[in-house]
Amino acid sequence: MSGIDLLLRTAIDYERTHQLALFTLLSKSSLSSYLVGIIKSNSILWEPEGKLFDLKLQDESKAKYLEIKMWSSLYDNQKKRQYDFLNEKNCICYYVLLGTSWFEHSANSIADSSGGAASKIGYDELINALNQLMIATGQSPDVYELALAYRNAIQEQFDKLRNAFTTGDRGKLYFYSLYWEIQKRLKGMETAIYTVNNRGGSVYILNSSDYRKPFSLGDLSGELLYELENGQLRIKFYSESSTTDKHTIRDRVRQAIKSVLGTKFKIINKGRTGAYMTACEIDHDFCDIAKLDKSAEIFQDVANEFNNIINAITS
Repeated sequence: MSGIDLLLRTAIDYERTHQLALFTLLSKSSLSSYLVGIIKSNSILWEPEGKLFDLKLQDESKAKYLEIKMWSSLYDNQKKRQYDFLNEKNCICYYVLLGTSWFEHSANSIADSSGGAASKIGYDELINALNQLMIATGQSPDVYELALAYRNAIQEQFDKLRNAFTTGDRGKLYFYSLYWEIQKRLKGMETAIYTVNNRGGSVYILNSSDYRKPFSLGDLSGELLYELENGQLRIKFYSESSTTDKHTIRDRVRQAIKSVLGTKFKIINKGRTGAYMTACEIDHDFCDIAKLDKSAEIFQDVANEFNNIINAITS
């Protein structure tokens, strides 16, 4: 193992490591042509626009920015500031999403939320670009050595992330990896994986982009939602009603869920009083890696029946 291999494999979990490796390769090689479609960049800037982005590439046409995220989430307020800038300046941003950030945002969600001003670069895209760079003619031995070491370190990190669900260590990586395996098996659904922090600790969520549906029950109203929460599929509701009325809503929601799903699944009553109240839980172990296909099937079934549950509440 060379010194650069040791350095990158030791520091690969730090966002700054990726920023430095990309800055070097984009400055000293033709990586930009394989990564962002710039044949030759006139300049590479570090943390441009008052540190709004991590890197900036400039060619004869328009500026292209890179924003690197790893273990921290790409929050809405940051995206808004960056999207506003991109639209105002008619520029493009590539979000290099690694670590748990890779799980949290799909290429479609980045493109849609930015109005086409941003794209996602994940592990597959980055590794492919580095592989193309290494077989390209005219690269110096130093560039090849750095690209190879960086590619190997990224591949090792990617394999660790994807396989975290096999470890049984039920932390963030475990649930993100598990949900990604379920996500891959879903058909025609745009889903999101993310973390919610509350007083009881971190909660890891998988849900669909259209998972919240409004309902009314006489003078009472609310929103129904379903999600995997720390490996359990729960159907919940949100309502601004009083505690007494919330219990009335929950009884009706439970009745509706059982009338629609009761012949397919065992439904367990769950939940405590709160703004978001769990009504029921599907009796299935979503953490059983031998049943990933079944887990995806159940999640999809609940999604397909969700409008029927809404109708059953209001009927």
